[in-house]
Amino acid sequence: MKIIIICLMLMLFGCNAQPNTSNQPNTQNNSTTETINETVNQTIEEDEEKVFLLIEEQYYVNGILNDNLYFHYDDLGRLIAEDSYAGNLEYTYIGDTDKVRLMMSDWIIYSYEYDNLGRLKSMIGTYEEGEVYSETKYKYHGDLIIEEYSYYPFSNSTEIVSYKYEDGLLISKNYESIMNDTYDVYSSLEVYSYGGEIEKPATIEVYYLGYLLSNIYRHHYKNGLLIKKEIIDFDYDTGNLSYYSYLEYEYDEYGNLISEKYCYEGECFSEIKYIYEEFK
Repeated sequence: MKIIIICLMLMLFGCNAQPNTSNQPNTQNNSTTETINETVNQTIEEDEEKVFLLIEEQYYVNGILNDNLYFHYDDLGRLIAEDSYAGNLEYTYIGDTDKVRLMMSDWIIYSYEYDNLGRLKSMIGTYEEGEVYSETKYKYHGDLIIEEYSYYPFSNSTEIVSYKYEDGLLISKNYESIMNDTYDVYSSLEVYSYGGEIEKPATIEVYYLGYLLSNIYRHHYKNGLLIKKEIIDFDYDTGNLSYYSYLEYEYDEYGNLISEKYCYEGECFSEIKYIYEEFK
């Protein structure tokens, strides 16, 4: 049984329950969650005999515990709540399925609709007073998502995310954020390349405005699991290297992610520890 939760992860090391008022997409977070989605964003990890639930994330800076994020589940193993210092999230589902009907934060309520094939069709975010914060619609080609179209009434802005595939593998993702009043456009392009036998990206290149190289992410795997992610930042005005860092990942004997460390110049400054319990 696989339970897939929807987590709004807007910072590299945190999950903030407050709404993001910025309309610029966070490409670094997207690439991180995509490459380790089988161990972080899916809260139930399985092997042939055991099933595990992620029950806590611990956030350390320079070895000192700064924050905790707790996860709560129902009798079916479905995520029903997240609690942290930053805020809370609650989930309700459609019947006994794993499809989320509502996600409620301290600020916004998100409602989800699905098509006849069970694919996510739309997501609408509303404030507690009933005013619409955002509306997102999804388009597919078969089982592959090809477009997300979001509108934000308060800022009168639009976000469009377009996906392209080759032989079923994602090869590019394009972001556009448009301010409809001024026609200002922010855009970025992610280009994916693959290597080896696993169908996971080896390299992701990010281009500001679609053509100025700003980031390169290099992924290293062992036994199909991501163990290191290099982060190379460029000054897109000059093309010069501006910053190099990396993430290190550790797993338990069942393949559950148990540690994510952020490192720079050979020293790791922050870490997320993941705590599980067996679901019976």
